[in-house]
Amino acid sequence: MRTIKVNACIPKQDFIVVLPDPVEVKDQSEGGLYLPDSAKDSGVKRTGRVIFCGPDVKRTKPNERIIFSAFAGAGTQIELNGEVYEMMRDSAVLAEIS
Repeated sequence: MRTIKVNACIPKQDFIVVLPDPVEVKDQSEGGLYLPDSAKDSGVKRTGRVIFCGPDVKRTKPNERIIFSAFAGAGTQIELNGEVYEMMRDSAVLAEIS
């Protein structure tokens, strides 16, 4: 997956920018088996915090914690100030969490 480095980000339409929660990639299963690279998690957790919202976003607000669809960003990652964010449509948000 390619990450685009940017100096600023203002989402358009109904796009949101999310800071995904960190994920721990396991090398071993709970039963003690070593996992091949193809069986490991993708490295991105499907929860995070909304950072920016586009002008047409109706359902989500900045600073909300959310669960989003596994294919929400469809590979759209941006790097801003050393942090990697996912960019997705507001409709990819499945739920607000606390």
